[in-house]
Amino acid sequence: SSNNTTNNKWWGGTLKVLCLDRNPLEYLPEDWHELRQLEQLYLRHTNLTRLPRRLPSQSLKILHLSSNPSLINVDALLLNNNSNNGAGQRGMEELTQLYLNGCGLTSLPAGIVSRHPKLERLV
Repeated sequence: SSNNTTNNKWWGGTLKVLCLDRNPLEYLPEDWHELRQLEQLYLRHTNLTRLPRRLPSQSLKILHLSSNPSLINVDALLLNNNSNNGAGQRGMEELTQLYLNGCGLTSLPAGIVSRHPKLERLV
């Protein structure tokens, strides 16, 4: 039996908004993409140093990662999430807002705007 914190038995698979701001998180589990109904994810002012290769992407509209100075690379997350994985799963096609201000980024991933056609706000 797995003691996994993202077990859909207690998430119910219907979670739409998750705010973990100001928690001392250094990383997220790789299986967060199982939260298929998640529309808004807030991870401001955490201690994130890396992100999983995939996040809940089918319906994610807002991703708030600001004020994570140790987070220096989001390329894999933003570029891997926006392609079909062969199983018909959509990428982050619904993303409209992405907040990266206050992160340790020195550049943005190439093609970030073209890969996220609904992106309206990039901070």
